[in-house]
Amino acid sequence: MNLRKIPLESLINLLADLFDGGANYIDISSEENDDDDAPDIMKITVKPEYLADDDEGIIEIDLPEGMGLTDNDIDDLI
Repeated sequence: MNLRKIPLESLINLLADLFDGGANYIDISSEENDDDDAPDIMKITVKPEYLADDDEGIIEIDLPEGMGLTDNDIDDLI
């Protein structure tokens, strides 16, 4: 899978927020859209064992290609 045109500013801000929240590792997966007009989706998952302070829960955020973070994405981080 080749994801194209991922907005760096949003991705870097998201990764910085995850790191500041205690994440030491992430898993990255993707979903390909068959519709050429629809963007591919990159999913970042932080498993509990990836967190420095062993917090409970899994953090998942879908980043559609070419889109920044929404208020719902930020709420999902909390």
